[in-house]
Amino acid sequence: MANAKFIFQYPTLAVITGASQGLGRGIATELAAELAEGSLIVASARCKDGLDETARIAKLERRNRKGVGEVEIRTVTSDLSRSEDIRNTMKSCLKDCIPSTFSSAILILNFGTLGDVSKEMCDFRDPDYVADYFRVNLAHIPILTGEFIDWSKAGETKLNTFVVNISSLAAVQPLTCMSLYSSGKAARDMMLKVMTTENINVRALNYAPGPLLGTNITKTLMSTSNRHNTAVNFREMEANGKYLTCKQSAAKLLRLLRMDSYSNGDHVDYYDVLDDS
Repeated sequence: MANAKFIFQYPTLAVITGASQGLGRGIATELAAELAEGSLIVASARCKDGLDETARIAKLERRNRKGVGEVEIRTVTSDLSRSEDIRNTMKSCLKDCIPSTFSSAILILNFGTLGDVSKEMCDFRDPDYVADYFRVNLAHIPILTGEFIDWSKAGETKLNTFVVNISSLAAVQPLTCMSLYSSGKAARDMMLKVMTTENINVRALNYAPGPLLGTNITKTLMSTSNRHNTAVNFREMEANGKYLTCKQSAAKLLRLLRMDSYSNGDHVDYYDVLDDS
């Protein structure tokens, strides 16, 4: 079984999808600050400008927090809603990467979309829309994960390999007008659970990051009306200070990885992890 201490004590390769903004950017920044010297972070998303900004912020955070020891940050522009990009993304992310250069490798599966939250489940009548939603949000998970794990096994040195799926409370708790989103997140959780039974030496985690301030998903939830007052409820959460920053959630994910106390394939929520005492 992979050992989490190698992520932070020895050179690590980290691949992060959906890294041009929001939580993906927060995770890239936290990893850049905490990984060992000689590590490599590959940030992937469809927005090049956003990726460039992620790399800039992450490098600055590294200098401010660590001060010494370089961590390389690369960017790969890719749109995981396109089948061709799904086929090519991991190859681009791992180009020229030699497994023996690292002690561990971690894949953060953060890319995903919300879907139409103005509708209840029975309002969806276009099968093409529903099928396309699940294609966009699920198809890349086995492809990227499989190629990543194959790469990690290719070298003579056995890498400590980790896969983190960014999940949601919606994966385990039904939320009105989020039938597609909830079902997609639940399916991703189960994909990783099954993967751990097939690859027992890979450590996997489904991490629910909590309600995040300022992300596109949150903004959409706050502005989309439906019969269940979802937008009002989410705006009230903001007014009552219930949201987390992406930096807070990303830092909690790294704490969870350091603790390494979850069962393989578990769904763990931000609020399940105690803060440092």
